[in-house]
Amino acid sequence: MVHLIYPHLFCFSYHRSPDAIPPSWTDWKQTHPDHATHAKSYEYAGQDWDAIFEVKSLGDSQGLLLYGAVREEEKPQSIEVLAQLKQHFSGIQGSIGQTWLVLSRWQPDHPGEGDRQGLDQAFQDIAKLWTIESWGNEEKFLGNVLRSAVLPNGEWLWVCLAEDSQTMEAVSNFYYDLQRLFYYQHKIRWSHEQSCKIKEILSQETFFPLTHEIIPASQIKLTEATALKGDFYELRQVLYDNMQKLDRHTRGLEGLSLQLQTLKTNLRAYEKRSQRIEQRCANYPFKTDVQHWSDFAGNQAVYYQEQIQQDIESLSPGLRVREQHIKTLQVLVAAAQGERDRNIENLVGGAGLGIGVSSAAAGAWAGHTSGPWQTFSVSLALGLLFGVGSYLLLRRYRT
Repeated sequence: MVHLIYPHLFCFSYHRSPDAIPPSWTDWKQTHPDHATHAKSYEYAGQDWDAIFEVKSLGDSQGLLLYGAVREEEKPQSIEVLAQLKQHFSGIQGSIGQTWLVLSRWQPDHPGEGDRQGLDQAFQDIAKLWTIESWGNEEKFLGNVLRSAVLPNGEWLWVCLAEDSQTMEAVSNFYYDLQRLFYYQHKIRWSHEQSCKIKEILSQETFFPLTHEIIPASQIKLTEATALKGDFYELRQVLYDNMQKLDRHTRGLEGLSLQLQTLKTNLRAYEKRSQRIEQRCANYPFKTDVQHWSDFAGNQAVYYQEQIQQDIESLSPGLRVREQHIKTLQVLVAAAQGERDRNIENLVGGAGLGIGVSSAAAGAWAGHTSGPWQTFSVSLALGLLFGVGSYLLLRRYRT
């Protein structure tokens, strides 16, 4: 069995600034009233443990640095003390993501136990508290043993175990660098997740071509009977519907481009921050070799970036096709509108001629018939005959 000495538990939680502060952050302060509030931090003193609650602005996001530690600095304690600290921080959530960091000295229950066996046992016991199936590769951070794992809920857990107080104290000088580094990592993953949500929405709306289609199906039904007949109102409705879809399509493409730019910006910041940490570590006489940081930047983050870029490239041809379809519809609508206007002109011309003939016939036949009703009937018949005839002739020769 392994014991911990002066264990610390850190929660690095991140939330988007445009949204309100997460209720879980506010609730934690309200449920822990025994505190002293300073200019930038909130210090809590419990019965047998202390905590610091500090919120920092991180550009368009907010970062919470919440960490607690037991008061006994030299007394060996069981792994269960981490479960108690973890329970104190339960409920903390952030819309972008969270990373947990366990920092502690350790020692085997029996001094004769080997270091390797004791370390393995310590990590096994900690894994049970967070339901971890496997750890990442073992690395060195300021002479301390460092391992990481992805939790089932998508959060990250880092465990840093020190053999002495010097190496453990050295880590305390990197809290804010680590806060930034974890933030950029979560923002990269968050941008990829947002792009996946955008793609899912656009796929449901058939903006992305199906993989099994050699030639994607047309989104505009030009072969419908109403379209072939040149129905002006039907064509106009189809045009408006596709203009609305084009706007949705364009905004979806802009959303993917925005997430791609966000990912690139945070990837550059992540690489600079990791290099800064490595440069600072070089000033300490302790070994530092954290391959995970360069692996994430060179592999996982690049994979996210390429995937978003591929989605943008897949979406762009469909956008151009829909723009061409709308231009085609505009031509059809203009033609249908012109035909409708000509029909109206033909109708007006025929009606004008019919009314003129009817009026002339009424004047010419007045007094030559047996009564007014006969005059009215004759003039009306002649007006209809000439009006309909002229309308048919106009329609035939102007089409």
